[in-house]
Amino acid sequence: MTAPADLPTEFRTPRLLLRSPGPEDAAAQVRAIAESHAELRRWMVWAQEVQTPQQATENLTRAQAAYAKGENLRLLVWSADGRELIGSSGFHTLDWRVPKAEIGYWIATPHTGQGYAQEVAAFLTDYGLKRV
Repeated sequence: MTAPADLPTEFRTPRLLLRSPGPEDAAAQVRAIAESHAELRRWMVWAQEVQTPQQATENLTRAQAAYAKGENLRLLVWSADGRELIGSSGFHTLDWRVPKAEIGYWIATPHTGQGYAQEVAAFLTDYGLKRV
């Protein structure tokens, strides 16, 4: 089995907008990672160094292509109005043959403790179990 052809690139929860990334999100990603670097560095291999705008653009371009192919469904987590990047989540380590995926996430430090990770994980779990 392969990724569904009609795979949405945007989802909404009561408080959040989840959408597939693109290079236009580089500045917001750099800012959110820099604000959260001390915490992210402890848990995320990719966060050992502060990300540059060029690295973010390249990272997001790859993420956009992987999403389009259904290889890794990374979603940026935004405020409901789409103005503030709150974090990142999505379905990772996909195997459409089973189908199975892992839900990963990080929430920018200024937004922790507000239940965003739980809201995203609950939504993605529900979506994944009903959709596939």
